[in-house]
Order: sequence, then C-alpha cells, then structure tokens
Amino acid sequence: VHVDLFGQVRVKRAVGVYDVGRIINPRLARSQIIGGMLYGFGMALMEATVPDEKVGRVVNPNLAEYHVPVHADAPEFDVDFINEPDLHMPDLGARGIGEIGIVGAPAAVANAIFHATGKRVRDLPFHPARVRAALGYGDLPYEMRGQAELKTPWGRKVVPFTHEGRVPLTRKVPLSDH
Repeated sequence: VHVDLFGQVRVKRAVGVYDVGRIINPRLARSQIIGGMLYGFGMALMEATVPDEKVGRVVNPNLAEYHVPVHADAPEFDVDFINEPDLHMPDLGARGIGEIGIVGAPAAVANAIFHATGKRVRDLPFHPARVRAALGYGDLPYEMRGQAELKTPWGRKVVPFTHEGRVPLTRKVPLSDH
C-alpha cells in the first residue's frame, strides 16, 4: 500500500493464491477472485454505514453516499490457484469461489498499513482521519475531512464520509407541482 501524509491509503498491488479445488474455467475464476479482492479493499478503505447517534437511523442509506470501489481504485492483481481437486467434493472436485477473495483482503490491508507506517489501525474503514490519528498527525482541516465527527448547525452529531475526503452538502428539494 501507499500511505500519504493526508492519511489516504492506496493499494498498489494485490497478490493472492487460492486453494479452491479444481478450476474449471480459469478466466472466470480469476475474475471472481479479483472482484472479491477489490470489494474486500472497499470494505477496508471506504465502505461505512453511518448511523445518526441521536435517532439511530442510517445517514447514508443509498449508494450515492455509500462508496464502493470502482475501476480507478483497482490495483495491479496477481492471482494464482493451487488447482488440485478437492476429494471431499463430488464428481469434479470443484468448489464455489464466489466471495472467497473478500475474506482476507481487509486484514491484508491492515497489515500492509502497519508495515508501511509502523502503526496499527484497527477500526474499519481505514479512512484518512483514522490513519492520521494512528500516525499522530491529528485531524485534517475542515475542508479535507473524510469521516469525522461534525456538528450540524442545530447541534446534532453526524459522521459523513466521501471518498474524495469532502463533506457532502445535501438538502431536501421539495417536489414541484408540474
């Protein structure tokens, strides 16, 4: 991983070797694992369901404010398979590999952050404010906050998060009569 002074973490390269039984379609299997690893990185770096502490409702209930990884977030992948049949599975010795790539990705990112910085970050997601706090850099200026506790003008604490590190400005727009 690469960790910059602002606490932004970028996964540069991902290597995974999987024992998933006999591989029937290597291209499909590789794509499944890459997708799983990418969403595991999303779990580690950006995905967060944010509750409102006062009323317990979710502040980001839709995908407009719930960030998931996209192609621009994808690192270089090196995926390989053991490709030995699983003798406990009937017939072909193949197993399902749908989400197995997700399993170790957040822990791998946490360990990579530790190896890059010498500091442990233990709470998901590893957004810039948490990484900066672990490094002892303190909080970011208001304009650059990612997920940080903020007070609204009416005194309610909310925890907004955006991938770009800016606080989203949202407002309800009434429907017109047209």
